[in-house]
Amino acid sequence: LGVAEYQDLLHLQMPGDGAYFVAFFPRKRDTPAPTFTTLGDGLIIKVSGEFGTDFGFLSALEATASGEDATFNGTAASVQDRGGEQVLTLGAKGEVRYESYALSADFPASLRIGDGELTVELPAGIQPPAFELMQPFPGGTLTITAPGKWTLTKPQPGLKLTASANGFVLKVPAGLKKVTVVKSSR
Repeated sequence: LGVAEYQDLLHLQMPGDGAYFVAFFPRKRDTPAPTFTTLGDGLIIKVSGEFGTDFGFLSALEATASGEDATFNGTAASVQDRGGEQVLTLGAKGEVRYESYALSADFPASLRIGDGELTVELPAGIQPPAFELMQPFPGGTLTITAPGKWTLTKPQPGLKLTASANGFVLKVPAGLKKVTVVKSSR
């Protein structure tokens, strides 16, 4: 219907039962194609371009992989670095580290790093094993590594922030979808 579509396709074939992954990266025709690199023994794909840098981590079994400033432990996670803002995301239980920040949890979550502000985003629900129906997010505990001291912007029932040596532990009640903390001056 008059909409131009532009795609780059990379087709990989491996002999035998080798494992591989495919990355799709949408872009406009006049935007330069990004650069793709693998790191961490092939478990991390790095995508760099005018937009910034992304690191994607995917493993069928729990694994640990590092490359450049990113370290992953678990099965699925990513890092987006867009210059002024970074986002660390866990697609499942695990830990993701980037530069001086880290996020660790037993459930999917993301950590958006802004200037003097951290925002944790949580799933609306959790997919139980065996493809049962999605269950509401039951709440849980996240560990966040971040330089400096942090405080909640808005206290809420069941929400608890406890300082730790390298950051803080955040206990989140069921049903909460977003928590923002700010750098404390004390």
